[in-house]
Amino acid sequence: MLLIELWRFLIRKTFIYTAVKKIKKFKYGDKKIRNKYIFNYKNSIAILTITLIAVILFSSLLFSSCSSISKKKEVISTHKVNEIIEAKKDYIILDVRTQEEYDAGHIINAILIPVDDLEVRISEIPKGKSIIVYCRSGRRSAKAADILQSNNFYPVYDMMGGIEKWKDDGYFLVGDSVTYNIINIDKVFEIVKNKHMDFQIIDVRSTEEYNDVHIKGALSIPVSELEDKSVQLSKDLPVIVYCSSSACGSSSFAAGILSKQGFIEVFAMDSGIEEWLEKGYPVET
Repeated sequence: MLLIELWRFLIRKTFIYTAVKKIKKFKYGDKKIRNKYIFNYKNSIAILTITLIAVILFSSLLFSSCSSISKKKEVISTHKVNEIIEAKKDYIILDVRTQEEYDAGHIINAILIPVDDLEVRISEIPKGKSIIVYCRSGRRSAKAADILQSNNFYPVYDMMGGIEKWKDDGYFLVGDSVTYNIINIDKVFEIVKNKHMDFQIIDVRSTEEYNDVHIKGALSIPVSELEDKSVQLSKDLPVIVYCSSSACGSSSFAAGILSKQGFIEVFAMDSGIEEWLEKGYPVET
């Protein structure tokens, strides 16, 4: 509809409109004058058509450009990534370094697909989720982000500074020479049942979740506050940390923090409060 109106406007603003009126006027008059206006009319139609095609092509290119701009990859800070992890938001974290680099230390819950394998293994990544991609310093992650976008993955976030910046900011890495142990849920139950007071059991979920239900005798220190509040704990006693379930990841994150702060005997429970409730083990509300 808009193009039709544009066509009409251009006709009225050029000498086509005048030419048509003149052709009608000289229909039965001087043939030379009439032919002159017919010639001008045909040329004007050709020019107008070319102009209209150019406008359409320019508009399509402009739309395509705007579309690509709206889908461009974005950068994200290490601080924002840490907030996303602590809030347990449903993001995919993609490590595009090598297996050796990944084993030496990676962000919790990160999936490893080296950038050189990404195009071949692209089907392993589910669509419809936000993706955070990182490497050592940023070069490979930028390449990986381009590959993801060319395969219609959106939105894609490239973590600024890579794993080097993550470490410089003091954030925890799985496998980063920290030592803690995994403890079975049934073993924790035995400790609670026998009232072993030489164990410190820490619930690292939110205060609201803790107040709703928690393991009997557990203390509440949310993982986001653990670095500052770990002074409340004794380094001379073993520490057991747990979160919501075996899949939550916060307990291993918390165990890593305590290990880095010099706690010697640190245990992450292999399950969470959900599995604890399913077994009917004692809780407090």
